Amino acid sequence: MTAEVLIMNQHAVVLAADSATTVTMWVDGERENRYFKGSNKLFQISAMQPVGRNR
Repeated sequence: MTAEVLIMNQHAVVLAADSATTVTMWVDGERENRYFKGSNKLFQISAMQPVGRNR
């Protein structure tokens, strides 16, 4: 499950998301789950017209 937060006012928008990720894959016909404690879930939409920026 992903948790996301958005805070917005007249001057700025702040986005945040948790960093835990679960990846499910099939190995030799069996389901295998892998858990990662850190991953990026927020991405910049365009390099030419930036919408968000990591700092």
